[in-house]
Amino acid sequence: MKGLLSLLIPLILTTLPVHAWKETGHMLVTSIAKDHLDPGVLERAEELLAPLAKDFPRASDFITAACWADDISKGGLKALQSWHSSPRAYPRCATYGHDWDMVETAERESKDLFHAISNAIETLSNPSAGHWEKGFMLRILLHCIGDAHMPCHCVNYFGPQFPFGDQGGKLFKLKGVKSLHSFWDTMCGLAKENPERPLTAEGQLRLEALKSQIYALYPIEALPESEELLPGIWIDENYWVGIEIAYTGILPGESPSDAYVAKGQQTALRQVALAGYRLAGLLNELLAVDGNLAQD
Repeated sequence: MKGLLSLLIPLILTTLPVHAWKETGHMLVTSIAKDHLDPGVLERAEELLAPLAKDFPRASDFITAACWADDISKGGLKALQSWHSSPRAYPRCATYGHDWDMVETAERESKDLFHAISNAIETLSNPSAGHWEKGFMLRILLHCIGDAHMPCHCVNYFGPQFPFGDQGGKLFKLKGVKSLHSFWDTMCGLAKENPERPLTAEGQLRLEALKSQIYALYPIEALPESEELLPGIWIDENYWVGIEIAYTGILPGESPSDAYVAKGQQTALRQVALAGYRLAGLLNELLAVDGNLAQD
């Protein structure tokens, strides 16, 4: 027990409060992925999610399981909080006295979002991993693919007001909104209210309405295909989305302009679409019925 605590305590002390897309955003990602899974893959995923379903009825099926990683954090399990983000410094300014490449490499190798996704892929690809371990890491994967496409989860803004960083927009306060991070949490105002879980008919209709909007704007064929399913590339891509869109056209203390809101909502829908399509592609490889995950 002493050895375990020595490993967990540094994680607990160095992590920050999480939350990426609110529950609606995360469930949209898995709902989109569900629509694009190969035959048999959804059934396989539900089998792996089943062991924890009874203890977590609000995150018991494929769609709602995307919220599980936040649920356990809110319930007090804070040790895995750092798995929800990969905060790259912006700007990479030497005046703040950091060797950014060294800092970020260390984070990737130990405890960040990239590590979490890589760990999940490794576990789900391992024929020797047990059913419980695969189910646990599948829940992490369903959530973290969404986090990897939320701009504020991949940027840590430094400036005169934030000499130690703005914690992914959490300290970047806005007029009429709690913070830049919380604004993007709600898909820039599109998803302010979370549907009840387990999903009711009303909640399902709300998800379907937003999903229809996404499909109209960003059908899978309209987005660039990923030649390889490489989460590191997705995180790097999301870093630039954060810089060029989330942190552009807004200053601390301001109220988001109509133009900023419109562009933000369009970007949020695109990021959710990308996350859903990419999650489906990843699961179709990892949980292929005729692959090594067909049996435990």
